Amino acid sequence: MKAKVIGSLLVLSVVFGLLAGLFNPAVAFAAEERYLVTNQGTITNGTGVITESPADLVIGTNVVHVTTSGTFTIFLASGTTGTATGSGDSGNCALNETPVSLVAGSNVIQTENPTGHLTITLVAGSDVYWEDVNSWSTTSGGIAGAPFPAAFPDQDDVYFDANSFPVAGTTLHIDSIETDVYCNNFDWTGVTNNPTLVGNAAQFVVVGDILMSENMTASSFSPFLILAGSSSNISIRTKLSSTALVTYSLDAVFTLQAPYSGP
Repeated sequence: MKAKVIGSLLVLSVVFGLLAGLFNPAVAFAAEERYLVTNQGTITNGTGVITESPADLVIGTNVVHVTTSGTFTIFLASGTTGTATGSGDSGNCALNETPVSLVAGSNVIQTENPTGHLTITLVAGSDVYWEDVNSWSTTSGGIAGAPFPAAFPDQDDVYFDANSFPVAGTTLHIDSIETDVYCNNFDWTGVTNNPTLVGNAAQFVVVGDILMSENMTASSFSPFLILAGSSSNISIRTKLSSTALVTYSLDAVFTLQAPYSGP
């Protein structure tokens, strides 16, 4: 075991022959892209028709126009709740029951004649969770419901960008206490609204690059175990409050660009 101190950051570099083989970056794996999505939604046509489908929904009041009565599916991302209303008068469509409570995930609603405006009101939540399937999309700001990032050997690239946290003050929890959490690249480039990352996984395994932005905070993140390949880059621009960063590669490149307050 060889230990190096970079500023006040303790980096433990450990070489295990078995791990070097398992996590060899030259070995191909089927990584996919996963984007965190929170506090937003989408409505799509079922048997009914709205003027534009799918239509994005934001926190607050959204009005869509129903041109053909029937069913519609409202997908809400992690942290989001809301209501759908349609009274059947004054230019509004008629819901078969109104209001309809909406929760994170897939919600199917039914409209009846007359057609008209459908009002969907979304409410933001302050806490979202890595393990929630409603936290993930295959595209930036896309429809929630993609499988959460895969475990070894098919680690996915995970992105947090301008569409991930539309509401300020949101906290992302990684709470897989009894299981490991995996991803390939862990990229916060472009994130906005100063989210907080709180981790309590059995261990958090990042095989590729770690890019942490100055526009987020990593708080109480323990343990943070990095099994990085020789080509991995770790760029930390936010203040950390966590345990030491640990790598199983002597060749990973560390760039510490903000104060480190861990032990």
